[in-house]
Amino acid sequence: MAARLGEWLIEHGQLTEQQLDEGLRSQAAFGGALGTHLVQLGFVDESTLGRALAALHGVKAVDRPTLLAAPPEITALLSEEFCQRHRALPFGVEGENLQLAIQNPADSLAIHEAAFLTGFNVLPFVAPEILINDALARAFEQDQPPTSSQAARAQQIPQPQSAGAPAPAASFSLAETGQRLARAASRDEVLEIALEALSHFFPRGAALALRDGRVTILTVYGSRAQNSDCPAWKTGPGDIFESLAADGAVFQGSLPDAEGNRELLRRLGGETWPTSAVALPIKVRGRLVAALYADRSDSGPLAAAPLEALSAAVSLALEAILLRQKILRTCS
Repeated sequence: MAARLGEWLIEHGQLTEQQLDEGLRSQAAFGGALGTHLVQLGFVDESTLGRALAALHGVKAVDRPTLLAAPPEITALLSEEFCQRHRALPFGVEGENLQLAIQNPADSLAIHEAAFLTGFNVLPFVAPEILINDALARAFEQDQPPTSSQAARAQQIPQPQSAGAPAPAASFSLAETGQRLARAASRDEVLEIALEALSHFFPRGAALALRDGRVTILTVYGSRAQNSDCPAWKTGPGDIFESLAADGAVFQGSLPDAEGNRELLRRLGGETWPTSAVALPIKVRGRLVAALYADRSDSGPLAAAPLEALSAAVSLALEAILLRQKILRTCS
């Protein structure tokens, strides 16, 4: 992208070859995005940089006044951890669309995850690193914005969280799980409760985001999750995701030998095909947005899990969070 950015600026008469070389040397020495160094060196202004990035990414750019004036109830739609990790910040809502300023609009994982976490269709807007840093510092009341090197490290795509299975209580209670889901204040908390419930019955599981025929692992338990980048992958014929999209019913049984299922197991680090698997559809506003997956490879007796009830309860918990946010936006 740095080379393409330099070429665009030179081609449009905004930069010279000598200035590009100096900017690249500064970037090599201090890290971060090339555009940040070109602005700091005084070779281009921020608005010109935004236009260049918009042209290269094929999306609109958000300007500084608009992004810095983002209402707190909008920026709060995504957690600080998400925003810092993806160098992104929501700044507006139009109907069912969430406007998301992001340093790298090509990061489909971030777009995919933001859509699941908020329940909105996500419209990415590009923002230069220097503007993203200032906006994040303002939104989260930081004394200092991240340095260029910190921002560069934050752009790395994270692997799914993978500590061992959550420690379940001595016995499972659907009623207690429902009470916890009803009190959950965030989507992460909902997923944590749901996976903890599944861990009573299955030694390995994952929460998955589903969007536009693609799957993304959000978080896992009981897995080594070997992939370091964990990009999204496409659903395919015969896999459990096609089944969930087709009938919206809970899947339970032997996992079909399909490419999408093999890819899921590979991402979860499994060398052995499971003897039993389940997939629970999670719907928000009637749309399939996620799934809970769990499996086991031993052949011992399997206690009956309240899968349909858990699937419905998780869906309702996510919808409740969205409704609470809508109420707060309406009354702000």
